[in-house]
Amino acid sequence: MLDADERLIIDTKAGLSTGGDAYEITDLVRSDLKRIAEKVATIAPGLDVTGVDILANDHFNARSELNYIIVEANTRPNLSGHIFPDYGRPNYVHRKVAEYCYKKMGHEIPKPQKKIRLSEVSKMVTDTSSRDFHKMTEVSLVFGGDTSLGYSYIQKNGDAKLKKRLIEAPLDFFDALMPLISENDHFVLNLETVLAQSAKDIWGGKKNFLGLDDPCQTVSALKTIGVDSVSVANNHTLDYGVAPFLETLNELQNSGINTFGGGRNRQESLSPLILPTNYGNIYIFGGFEFRRNYQENFKFYSELNRPGVQRFSLTSESRLSEEIRTVRKNDHDSFIVVFPHWGGAKNYAWANRNMLIANTSFMKAGADIVLGHGAHMLQQCWVEDGNTTVFSLGNFVFNSPGRYQKVGAPPYSAVARLNLKRIGEKWAAGLRLYPVVSDNKVTNYQPRPVSEIEMVDVFNALTENGQRIFQQSYSLGQDKRGFFLERRGPVSRKCI
Repeated sequence: MLDADERLIIDTKAGLSTGGDAYEITDLVRSDLKRIAEKVATIAPGLDVTGVDILANDHFNARSELNYIIVEANTRPNLSGHIFPDYGRPNYVHRKVAEYCYKKMGHEIPKPQKKIRLSEVSKMVTDTSSRDFHKMTEVSLVFGGDTSLGYSYIQKNGDAKLKKRLIEAPLDFFDALMPLISENDHFVLNLETVLAQSAKDIWGGKKNFLGLDDPCQTVSALKTIGVDSVSVANNHTLDYGVAPFLETLNELQNSGINTFGGGRNRQESLSPLILPTNYGNIYIFGGFEFRRNYQENFKFYSELNRPGVQRFSLTSESRLSEEIRTVRKNDHDSFIVVFPHWGGAKNYAWANRNMLIANTSFMKAGADIVLGHGAHMLQQCWVEDGNTTVFSLGNFVFNSPGRYQKVGAPPYSAVARLNLKRIGEKWAAGLRLYPVVSDNKVTNYQPRPVSEIEMVDVFNALTENGQRIFQQSYSLGQDKRGFFLERRGPVSRKCI
């Protein structure tokens, strides 16, 4: 408890303009507070819109004693906090203002000329690949983890042979993984780098492990191996600030590779990748866990009109889970994939408690499956309330030396293949995880599928560090691509 003359500043960010978060509670506010706001608005007659800021001890319960202060009244209030809130459901108050003005001027409110279908809206949100999903009876989605050709790492620490491979034969790094990614309908990676010919460290050495790749060779390699979409929501895409980040987006999008999880403003970064099919839409959400130093020191996260990546908190509720809940409500029959970058500042470790809490929030919001990345290693394969989670796929091709041996981490990652189709009113889904050896010191920078002995090692590690029901939930198998872990039973509680 503070003494009478002591003061404690809890947060210096009081409003949206100074970095505060918006919580949309218009429909929940107690009626006496609304009357106070209406009375304040009459002080200056003739205003079309007035915004009244009130600080109260209780904004909701009309039966409790009301203590409040009026902070200010705005003659030109910003409505974006209602339309794009950090928490709560969007409230399209601009429509109410427009309707009021129409009625006051004696005009009839015009009716919409055309209803826009969700499939049309999806084209506005993000492009899809050239494949015609509407004609497919089954869709095969392939997901890989952290990806970078590693120009900044290899040029600094690599030997002459490795540097020569990087310049003359960058596809060599992907060769052994090609059987795992062939014959897919959509291929998604986490692109964990900046695409620019050159960039300057604007942080003065305060941020470690800055990632940079040659844009032409990287995009060419991604296109050659068939990448359709990449998440840019991770802890490296803004390593050199906003301008190189925007350059990265432009390089990818101009080449026909979709981006999600980050964008030119908050709304673009929050928008999922949408794959429309003739039996329902598939949504893929990206996001990077909230880390305070990435917000305060490096400005990684998008804001209303600031470019950046989509953030989510490792808590029981977040902006990302709210958006998932909205999509589930508006498109009940869809299939929702969450593709988060998480794990905290400690890499090469197993999923922590906070990740489990955030995972539960995704599932409760309506996600069908979570395929994460960020730890540079394969993490626990989970089942929660009938839904499936792989906390981290680890690396796809990530050309840094790595620290597997130094910290004693299992040197494995995985490529995920999610097959989806519709049987009646239900989705039918199958998930196979193809483990790979991703320790570059072992593979000489050529990740490869695991051997039989290594597959057993993977299974034992996941058993020891996972749920007690892991062996009842996942089985071992082998097909033409290699050894795999397969999810037993339905991938999601919505599936058969």
